[in-house]
Amino acid sequence: MGPTGAKTKIPETPQPILIVGNKMAIIYLLSVGEALKAAGHTIYFIASVKSDERFAMDRIKKITDHVLFCNDDHQTIDAMRSIDLNSIKSIFVIGSAQLLKTLQNARNNELKNNLHDDVQFTASVYGSMQCMLKGVCAQCLQWQIDPETGKRTKAVYACSWQHQPMEIIDIDHINDRLGQNRTQEILTNLWLEYLFVKHEVEKI
Repeated sequence: MGPTGAKTKIPETPQPILIVGNKMAIIYLLSVGEALKAAGHTIYFIASVKSDERFAMDRIKKITDHVLFCNDDHQTIDAMRSIDLNSIKSIFVIGSAQLLKTLQNARNNELKNNLHDDVQFTASVYGSMQCMLKGVCAQCLQWQIDPETGKRTKAVYACSWQHQPMEIIDIDHINDRLGQNRTQEILTNLWLEYLFVKHEVEKI
């Protein structure tokens, strides 16, 4: 993200890769999926997206080898159990702080015995953003933690590193920072619904 952001790393050795998340995971898949496919990877995709909110289905089916949709974050765990997780070393979690927290807990509990011993979880750090120039506005500043102690270690600019190892992300801090935008998001959604209903603006 932004002119100083880190590039998405595409593994060199072909392997099964799981992308799991919500609507933001669809956007992530559409942006990196073709590159992953071209590199020979097998792509599993699990998304918690309601049926009337799904989009780009033709592109999703073309990019992925296995795709599953569910209606809420907790069903995501059951969907993950339905595939051979022990064969997957790279899992990308793309979505809200709540989803990250759900899957972080599942990783250490109900999914623990299903996962490969060397699995790496990479999660989205989609904090509040404004300048996307790294260090100018500091709206996206997010804490990282020590996975052993849970204590904060350093602050990073999320616009320069949007996908980080899940175990070092301070997920509670992401949730707190995003809470600053909730009132504006509610008002924006109400305004959009007004436009759709009163002025017959087409949804695309």
